Amino acid sequence: LRPLKQRGKVIALSGIGNPKPFLSTLNEQYRVVEEVTLKDHHVYRVRDMLHLEELLKRHPDAAIITTEKDAVKMGRAEKIPAAVRRSLYYMPIDITFIEESATDFLQKIEEDVRSN
Repeated sequence: LRPLKQRGKVIALSGIGNPKPFLSTLNEQYRVVEEVTLKDHHVYRVRDMLHLEELLKRHPDAAIITTEKDAVKMGRAEKIPAAVRRSLYYMPIDITFIEESATDFLQKIEEDVRSN
């Protein structure tokens, strides 16, 4: 999979807890022709890849853009059909902490490590 660098028509694909920021960003920068929103922690299967192939047939000049998390969850490239693989891009994820939540997060990790 490649990082996102393409302009134009896109098929948005996400399986994250809150897809609104992802979709909002895509709608600002691209022409979203289809949205595929799956549940958080979705396990990608053959039928998902077949569905993406069908969407590409409807929109042959579109790219599929997914989140970095979903790109990793799709597994090895050989499991992704060639047509999907050629059109697939991902949007890198940036993590931002609000106010003091970074300290709270690091303390929680330290507690978890010590207890295991």
